[in-house]
Amino acid sequence: MRVAKGDKARIVNGIFGTNWGKIVQVGELVGEHSKYGPVWRVRSLGRDLVTEYGAVGPTCDCPDEWLRPLPKTTPPQKMVDDEELLAA
Repeated sequence: MRVAKGDKARIVNGIFGTNWGKIVQVGELVGEHSKYGPVWRVRSLGRDLVTEYGAVGPTCDCPDEWLRPLPKTTPPQKMVDDEELLAA
């Protein structure tokens, strides 16, 4: 697995792209997806997250494959707008 409970991570993939680039705190391991593997419950450290069902809120479930851990000593991250992320 790429992340562990308590890690801070950046979301780097997703079904609709609405959560790409967002910084999250990794919570509990909540299950296994048949295609994407282990799934974590994550909590946003900034903007709301969007679930695969379109619900908007501070948490969502995210496959381990879509998360990239941030270094433990990372300074505060600049929030990146979706438009900036797509332009990169």
